[in-house]
Amino acid sequence: MGVIKRRVVPLAIFNVIVYQMINVGFFASKAEKKGKNYLYAGIFIVIIELIGIATFYFTAKRYRYQSHKKMRDG
Repeated sequence: MGVIKRRVVPLAIFNVIVYQMINVGFFASKAEKKGKNYLYAGIFIVIIELIGIATFYFTAKRYRYQSHKKMRDG
């Protein structure tokens, strides 16, 4: 994997997540009391997304480490 790709992809994902949080906050601030449920739903979705991305990232990192270790040892 290229050096630029290694740095740009995580930053792009981070930027998208921050943008989503700003949008959720903006629209929730404009909502009335009944619309506050959208705030909680939006935050929940972003949290699920963060957990999924972190799981994928660490699983891929572990897989790369294990395959590199097998090549080195075997």
